[in-house]
Amino acid sequence: MLASEKELKEFKKKLDDQGFSISALSCHGNPLHPDAAVAKGYVDISKRTVELAAKLGVPVVIDFSGCPGDSDTAKYPNWVTCPWPPEYLDMLDWQWEKKVTPFWDRAR
Repeated sequence: MLASEKELKEFKKKLDDQGFSISALSCHGNPLHPDAAVAKGYVDISKRTVELAAKLGVPVVIDFSGCPGDSDTAKYPNWVTCPWPPEYLDMLDWQWEKKVTPFWDRAR
């Protein structure tokens, strides 16, 4: 519907005709995925979801913050959920300082 005003209008009319409204759109990808190509795909989907919400007049978009890997060479997402052993807390600090915070600072 992003590419077609006609389809967007038809969809909105169907909702209106039935008395429905959309309170939020949801998009749950992983824009922090350690594989850059995978992450880019999720970033693109998130952006398109926000664009669609704006065109539909939907005030809320629910999105997944993402999950980085445990290092710059990681292949898979990995989030620390336990404070032991102590190295886990170092990894958690690295994730926040080097991956999460910079990503969301750029996204603003």
